[in-house]
Amino acid sequence: MSRSEAQEYQINSPPTDGISNVTFGPNNFLLVSSWDSSTRLYDVVNNHMRAKFDHQDAVLDCSFITATTALAGGLDGQLKMFDFNTHSDRVIGYHQDAIKCVEWNSEVNLAVSGMGRRNYIAIDCRGFSNQTNTSRMGKSSSKSSSHGIEWEGNIKYYQYGSQQPSYEELMKQMSEGHITHVRLYKIALSNLMWFADPLFFHAFVTFRTVDHGGEWWWSIEKNQVSLVLQRSKIDTDVRDYLQGRKRRSFVNPKILLGNTIQELRFESLHSYIIFTDQLRVGYKFANENCKGFAKKVFDFMAEPSCWNYDPNNDVKMFSSLLVFAFLPIAAFVFGKLRR
Repeated sequence: MSRSEAQEYQINSPPTDGISNVTFGPNNFLLVSSWDSSTRLYDVVNNHMRAKFDHQDAVLDCSFITATTALAGGLDGQLKMFDFNTHSDRVIGYHQDAIKCVEWNSEVNLAVSGMGRRNYIAIDCRGFSNQTNTSRMGKSSSKSSSHGIEWEGNIKYYQYGSQQPSYEELMKQMSEGHITHVRLYKIALSNLMWFADPLFFHAFVTFRTVDHGGEWWWSIEKNQVSLVLQRSKIDTDVRDYLQGRKRRSFVNPKILLGNTIQELRFESLHSYIIFTDQLRVGYKFANENCKGFAKKVFDFMAEPSCWNYDPNNDVKMFSSLLVFAFLPIAAFVFGKLRR
């Protein structure tokens, strides 16, 4: 369309204060965020406001996800997701300060919101659910791992104690949490494998946070199905138990490394896990296993300290054990054949 053919329309039911952002989506829909604490969806062709969502304070940015869903954030620090079909909204993330920009990345299916000064969070909006003790905090497409068990690609959450927060409460506490301590643990794979503890073990990370609700102890680890995040007021809950059950070894976990953290927020750890595709890589014995994940998480939190774990050593040790175990069998078979 040429400049001379361009037409101007006055939209019905406009915002009552300044407009902070407008963005066009599919089907000639227009998404508008405003300082009047609202996000509005307009059908441009019919000049009709299809939906209006209220916020606690001015809205600074908005973005479409699909033709029927969108994101917005502003001065209240809440990242909201809207469903136009059901006319419903939900808070999917929190910032300590005003959200200045919101964007949906369709290539990696992430909602990214920022406060400026390099402070951002990244959230995978698919697959959220609130269950009694287990919540999926982000989900990627499932795929089979190298050992044949299907990788679910999510973070399973377990809360110890009588308090069971809603998803919104949990995300708010995560955004406010400051990490103060981090520890790296190892534990035998099972009661029958305690003797092989120096070579074959499960590794996981625990850390302490402080927020408006007080002090919390967390653990994060990787198994063959998913990532697992636990929280308790007592550090031994997340150290000695996994999803409410005693860990599989009668030998208590052994601490490998520990460090005090100066300046790190929980939301930075969550964003690191999302941005580095930890939900998508699946479980692989050689490198993307529990120890590899624990090393990435510990090194991120404890920088410049790091765990000098090398996955290639596991492969070499396992190959050596196979050869060692095969030699007696080969000698026995060879002896039988000679007779």
